[in-house]
Amino acid sequence: MQRKNQETKKITCSGSKGQIIDVTTILIAVAVLSIGLIIAVTLFSNFKGAMNELNITGVEEANATMTQFEAGFTTLDKTILPLMVIGLIIGLIVTSLFIPSHPAFIVINIIGMLILVFMGVAFRYLYDTIASVDIIASSTQSLVFTPIVMKTLPWIGFIAILIATVIGMGKRSDF
Repeated sequence: MQRKNQETKKITCSGSKGQIIDVTTILIAVAVLSIGLIIAVTLFSNFKGAMNELNITGVEEANATMTQFEAGFTTLDKTILPLMVIGLIIGLIVTSLFIPSHPAFIVINIIGMLILVFMGVAFRYLYDTIASVDIIASSTQSLVFTPIVMKTLPWIGFIAILIATVIGMGKRSDF
C-alpha cells in the first residue's frame, strides 16, 4: 500500500514544466504578437494609402474589407493582447501549484528572474527600435495597449516569476 501511494505521487508530479520556461514562453509570445502587430499595421497603412491613390476606395467591397481589417487590428490591440497576457499569467499560476518544489531551488529562480528581466528589456528595446522607424512610427499611433504592454514587459516577467516562485515555494510538499 505504501509503495502504491509513492508511485501515484511520482506519476502526478512527473512531466511538469518549470516556471522559468513558462514565463519565457509568455515573454516571447507577447513580443512576437506585438512586433507582428506593428508590422502588420504598417503594411496595412501603406496598402490603404496605395488603394486611395488608385481610387479603388469607391468600390463597396474594398471599403468593407478596409473597415474589417481596421477592426481586426483594433481587436488585436485592445482585446487579444491584454487577454493573452492575463490568460498566460493565470495559466502560469495554476501550473505552479502542481510543480513539486523545494526551498533549495530558490537560487535557480533568482537567477531565472534576472535572465527573464534581461530578456524583457531586450524585447522592449527591440520593440522600441522597430516602432521608432519613421514609416512604422507614423502608422502605429492608433495602437493603445501594445506600447503599454511592451514598455512594462520586464516588469510583467519579473512579477510573473515572483508570483510563481512564491506559490511554488509556499506549497512545500515532501516526496
